[in-house]
Amino acid sequence: MNASVVARGVLLAAFVASGALPGACSSKGDDAAPSPAPSSSVPTSPAAPSELASTLDKRVRGDRTGVCVAAAVVEGRGKAGDRAVVCADPARARALDGDVALEIGSVTKTMTATLLADLVREGKLSLDDSLAKHLPDGTKVPSFQGKPIELRHLVTHTSGLPPLPPGFDPPDPSNPYAAVTDVQLFDALGNVTLTSAPGTDWAYSNFGFMLLSWVIAHTDGRDFESALHERLFTKLGMTRSFVSRKPSNVTTASGHLPGGATTSPWDFGPNLGGVGGARSTLDDMILYARAQIGDLDDQVLAGVIAKTHERVDIGVPPNPEQPEVGMAWLRTHGLGRVVVLHDGETGGFSSIVAVDVERSRAVVLLFDTSVADTGIVGELIGHVLDTAQPLPPPRLVTAPPSELLQALSGDYRLQGVDVTLTTKDGALRATLGGASVLELGYDSRGDFYPIGAAGLLTPVKQADGTQTFTWTQDGQAITATRKR
Repeated sequence: MNASVVARGVLLAAFVASGALPGACSSKGDDAAPSPAPSSSVPTSPAAPSELASTLDKRVRGDRTGVCVAAAVVEGRGKAGDRAVVCADPARARALDGDVALEIGSVTKTMTATLLADLVREGKLSLDDSLAKHLPDGTKVPSFQGKPIELRHLVTHTSGLPPLPPGFDPPDPSNPYAAVTDVQLFDALGNVTLTSAPGTDWAYSNFGFMLLSWVIAHTDGRDFESALHERLFTKLGMTRSFVSRKPSNVTTASGHLPGGATTSPWDFGPNLGGVGGARSTLDDMILYARAQIGDLDDQVLAGVIAKTHERVDIGVPPNPEQPEVGMAWLRTHGLGRVVVLHDGETGGFSSIVAVDVERSRAVVLLFDTSVADTGIVGELIGHVLDTAQPLPPPRLVTAPPSELLQALSGDYRLQGVDVTLTTKDGALRATLGGASVLELGYDSRGDFYPIGAAGLLTPVKQADGTQTFTWTQDGQAITATRKR
């Protein structure tokens, strides 16, 4: 029940577990002749309440997280799109448009995949290359029964590497990647034992993408941010996007925990930012979204981007129990077509980009609050892609029923931690390990939540009529065992 320290693709794991996301796009890149690249002054629909603004307002207005969201829908080459910025509390609205850059977290991985595809196009890398081939001499790289980890496995999360390097213990959990060095990554590889052949199982791995980020920078001959600017940002006109070198005309947004408290930005080493280090403005992300539907003048880059959407052969027969993956992108089957998408989450931001290539339509959602555990990211993206999907109402603060408080009070075991739930002044409190105390609020969806932090405590009635709960954080749901 700690705050997250992982730049995660929370929705990716959720979509794998639940099936397809409603939506649409083709499984192939768009081969039609691209239109001229849009300028940074992207055409938009009138400001007075647009369809997108109305949708956001229905889900966000009054939400207990206090979130603000900047969003855009682009569709059709050269056509005006729709954009909006909406806050849970209009009286405390925060500026998220113009030159304000937000952390996009693991959406960065799709940009890293574009750099990889470009280097493959140039013949400098191959998806068939082993990871070991591109690491310093003497680096111990795990394999399974002689089958090595290849670059295709890193970019599809099928390498078998764990989510984080073994021994990962950041000195500052609020800025978890700032102290990670290249040498630590290489040393950590020597402590990994693969339990299955690379390509066998999909398991989201930031460890793998940090290594891929390093390989790309090393192969390109520049640090990762320079390669990202040269190969992608500059070509798309994304002049207000960066990893660590902030342009002088850009303001960085503050990230927030649910409830509104500000939190630390996330920093990355010079060659490791490909895991989740990019920051971007809404205008720039609109340009990025347009590039995903082929709306750019550079036909070579258009082809490279389209390649990242295609299903990657991971070297084993397709498994219906495993997700279908492109280069970083998850390919989800919805209404008879495929949506490619990727979400992102840092300590104080959430984001998602979803692309319907066949219908030349893309959606960008940028949140200035870490909200993935509340379901808002998936709820909004599902409805915007397919309005037939119901849009749940916001999570409003409300008082918990007294009988529920009484039924939940007791001692539990949650993944090796003793948890005691008690009530005080009509509210629930959680004591962890006999020491740390979490004050819990209650919302209109029937969930409890730690005040000022991420996570959900969902009451669960057992077959014998007693109550337990499920704790959800970082896309993981764990059911507690009631002791008495």
